[in-house]
Order: sequence, then C-alpha cells, then structure tokens
Amino acid sequence: MNTNDRERRSRFYERNAESGVASLKGGDPEARMNDRQELRRAIALIVEDDQDQRALAAALVEETDFTVVECDSGEAALKVAAMTGEALAMVLTDVNLAGRISGLELARQMRSRYPRASVVVTFGRPITQATSLPEGAVFIAKPWRALDLLRIAARARRAA
Repeated sequence: MNTNDRERRSRFYERNAESGVASLKGGDPEARMNDRQELRRAIALIVEDDQDQRALAAALVEETDFTVVECDSGEAALKVAAMTGEALAMVLTDVNLAGRISGLELARQMRSRYPRASVVVTFGRPITQATSLPEGAVFIAKPWRALDLLRIAARARRAA
C-alpha cells in the first residue's frame, strides 16, 4: 500500500484513544459520512488488534475496490457499522481483540444486524465447537495467505 492510500483511509476515520471508537474526522460523523462520495462504495471493516496485521489485511482488501475502515476493537467496529449501515459489505475480524467484545461475539452481532455483509473470522488456532462460528461466517486460519484473503474479499465485493 502506498502512502497516499493510507492517508486517504486515515483522513476518514480516527481512533479515539480514550474510548477505542473509530469515528469520522471532523464534525458530526453522520453528516460528514453523507458528504463523502468515496464512502458510498461498499465498505469493509478490518477488526484486528495487531496494527501490522490490520494494515496488511486492509491493503489487500482495498485491492478489491472496497473502502476499508480499520478498527482495533469490537466496540469501535460496532460504532462504525452503525454509521455505515447498508454500505457495510464485509467484516474481517480476529478472535482476540482490544476491548471487551471478542471477535466471535462481534461476528455473531454482525451476522445478526447486517445479514447481507460477509463475515470472516481469523485466528491462529482452529475454531473449536466451544467457540464455533456464527452461521454463514467464514474462517481463515492465521497466518493466512494473501491470495486466500484476496479471493474472499473479491467474493464479498461481487456479492455487495
């Protein structure tokens, strides 16, 4: 990902360090979102507490023509999802996240609230029955291959 892509993405959202919530930069988030032509494209949320993993996943998913929003916690992702509404087309979440909401709980809530959005869960170990995926979610093991993530994102983009 080049510097312009990262700057473009970061100018839309900033993370409030105190609350862990992502929001649109400058002014009223809902009003600003309606003014942003670029945010009218399908949106993918990348929810990962590891900054390097999050940046890599975001760079790959952007290649499939998504507008990408990065979050490090489930709480931030839920707030962003509420602001994006029907434009939300994909959620990629790690199981372990910053904050109180796990990636599996986030996946369940996203599948329930946004049934049209593709939900992808990633984790370094196999998902067991005790931590089973919500119906319709996809699992991709870490370390995932870039091509596998691109294929999943391309399918989600076509479905959006």
